[in-house]
Amino acid sequence: MERTSLYDFVFFGTSCRYLVDVRAPASYTASGCVGYNIQSVFKFLNENKMKVSMNAARDLYSLSKEFDAKYSEGENEHMTEEDIERVNVAMEVLRPTILAEAEEINAFFAKEKRYNIDLLYDNPADIFGASVFYELPESAQMDFGEGLKCIVLERGTAAAYHLMRGSEATLKQLYLSIVKQKRLAKPMWGPMVSKLEERGVLDDALKGTLENARRGFRNPVAHPDRFYSVDEAQDILGTTTQLVSLIVSHEKYTR
Repeated sequence: MERTSLYDFVFFGTSCRYLVDVRAPASYTASGCVGYNIQSVFKFLNENKMKVSMNAARDLYSLSKEFDAKYSEGENEHMTEEDIERVNVAMEVLRPTILAEAEEINAFFAKEKRYNIDLLYDNPADIFGASVFYELPESAQMDFGEGLKCIVLERGTAAAYHLMRGSEATLKQLYLSIVKQKRLAKPMWGPMVSKLEERGVLDDALKGTLENARRGFRNPVAHPDRFYSVDEAQDILGTTTQLVSLIVSHEKYTR
């Protein structure tokens, strides 16, 4: 998925309207004038892969090549009335094709969430707190980043799965920080917590949060028949941020 500013769409419409309405005297070369707006139209059509419109724009393209050679900055930048009318006509002919093709292209917009969308999509460290996030294992950082993007994209079950994986990776990092010998062959949530409890290194807050996370979402998320809404995924995110903060703040935790 590619992020595009809504401004680009507004500006494209403005450029099209300008080329239909522009009248003499008008500069071809000055910024914001005829040549600039023709190139803006081509740029938008190309970036958005509007192939039908690009093909229909060949007359406008031919005019731009002709005028690139004919007009230059300074004394020769202003277009003749006849040339401006040719631009008007070319753009007026092109507009119906653009509008028709645009009807076949969909743009998707993220809905508002309980968390800031920009932070969810681009800055997971600001959701978890930078002092916590950058102390997490790299795999956990990646999973949390993907999970937060899934929330933005309305993929609740995928978000829950990534959040669970990231949480388990963080718990494993705490386990490895404390248990140096005779480690579990396959460190899993329950056995790791049991080993840490045996060593008496879990305070009540962390122990309770680990158990709530295990019962509330770690085990259910792993079940193939369980699906999650985006609201449920955001609930899990709240529990996850609390859990990993407690783990990272543990006196024996090392990355």
